[in-house]
Amino acid sequence: MPKLVCVFGDKGGTGKSTWSRGVADLYRQRGVRAALFDGDWMARSLFRVFGTRNDQGGYVPLDQQDPRQGCLLYDLQNKKYGMDFLINSLELPDVDVIFHDLPSGIRLEFQQLMGLDRPDRALSEFVIAARHLGVDPVFVALVTPARSTHDSAIWLAETVGDQATVIAVRNFQYGEEQFAAWDGTGANAGRGRKSRFVARHGQETVMPYLDPDTYIRCELTARRWSDLVAGTDLSAADRARIAVWRRSFEEGLRRVEDSLGFVSSALSRRADPDGEPAL
Repeated sequence: MPKLVCVFGDKGGTGKSTWSRGVADLYRQRGVRAALFDGDWMARSLFRVFGTRNDQGGYVPLDQQDPRQGCLLYDLQNKKYGMDFLINSLELPDVDVIFHDLPSGIRLEFQQLMGLDRPDRALSEFVIAARHLGVDPVFVALVTPARSTHDSAIWLAETVGDQATVIAVRNFQYGEEQFAAWDGTGANAGRGRKSRFVARHGQETVMPYLDPDTYIRCELTARRWSDLVAGTDLSAADRARIAVWRRSFEEGLRRVEDSLGFVSSALSRRADPDGEPAL
């Protein structure tokens, strides 16, 4: 059963796009049959890195973008110009993972998508629709020291944690010691918000720290993390820091790699007599 991985958040600046780019890079590097979709028309972070380009370096038109090889950009927040892509993508053939990097603050869009008046009902019905189409839904929320990000992860787990997989990604860019309110340690002893998340079957992983100056230089290149390590666009020091970040990133994903479709896709490739993923 293919995985539908939706990267979700109620606010910007949580590291959602950085994490999405890291996971998408690993899908491509490992040969996972992953279709990439960027639903954030304004930021288009995933599309800038993975969108298919022509020989002149420009992006090919969107109607020629194959998300199984490149990345398809659409506008989740516009009913006329792309909202239905989220559901219609679930019927894409020959994929193990359908990956959507979604814009921030989209509870209302789920209501409109499903034609309902409450976001919790809309998300639950969306999960039912996905399963009806033979797809296993996974929701990912980035967690920072800000309590609003805790609320997003908890809302997902309490809304669909019994129906779908929900993963919280602890973003260590803000410091590993800043999560007392989430963990329930220090002055917050016994009042950790993570306990509510775990009680509804939530899973957790981490995204490691990356030097901010190195990160900004990476952003300016719009290149895959793996290409930056192997190339010469950045200094040796930057490339070394990115290589360390990628190893730590991959190590953090091991605890949830089955939920994200890495393990199941590897098994399906072993079952293929030719040993190659069909793209």
